[in-house]
Amino acid sequence: MADENSSPPSQIAGLTGMAFRGGTGSCVDDSYVTHVGNNRYREIACLVSGSHGISVLIVAAPADSWALYSPVLEQAVNSYQAG
Repeated sequence: MADENSSPPSQIAGLTGMAFRGGTGSCVDDSYVTHVGNNRYREIACLVSGSHGISVLIVAAPADSWALYSPVLEQAVNSYQAG
C-alpha cells in the first residue's frame, strides 16, 4: 500500500474470491520502496468481507527477508478470521 512516503507498488500476484474463515476476500501481493531510506518491502494486502463487516489485513516484511518471514506471514493470512 503506497502512500506519499513510498513508491507506487509493483504487483506480484493477486487473487479474488479467496475463502477466509467467516468470509471471502481479495488479496494482492506487491512490493514497494520507501522514499525515506530507500527500503524495499513486500506485502500481502487483503480486503475481507465477513458477516459483520469489511476488514483490511496487511502483512509485510523487508523484501530481502521475505523468504525467511513469508511462511509465518502467509499462515497468518490463511488463518485470518473475518468479522
